[in-house]
Amino acid sequence: MILEGIVVMVFASATLFGLHHLKRILRNVAAGRAFVRENGLRLRKVGYVAAAAMVVLYVLWVGSLVLDMTGVVEFEGNTLAITPLPWIGILGIFVLSTIFLEGAEIKEEQDLTV
Repeated sequence: MILEGIVVMVFASATLFGLHHLKRILRNVAAGRAFVRENGLRLRKVGYVAAAAMVVLYVLWVGSLVLDMTGVVEFEGNTLAITPLPWIGILGIFVLSTIFLEGAEIKEEQDLTV
């Protein structure tokens, strides 16, 4: 019960963090400033937080398996579907972040060109 609460808190925090940064990115895009460095950095932060949330999930899952095997605590249905789909999404966030950073660099160079 406690582990499920921790997992929910971790993912809720990561989701709120991501939504906050997405709102700020969309605010910049609506203002006509899509390719600015801060948008790329914000996306990169979201990617790091999403990856950390997945690592925390795996660590908690392994910890619950150890506790279950040693008999300290008994868990029912202690299974985790390890799928590459979240990692593909996280990789997509990092690719998009790199695109925004490269676009910002190209835009800065273009602004300096006469």
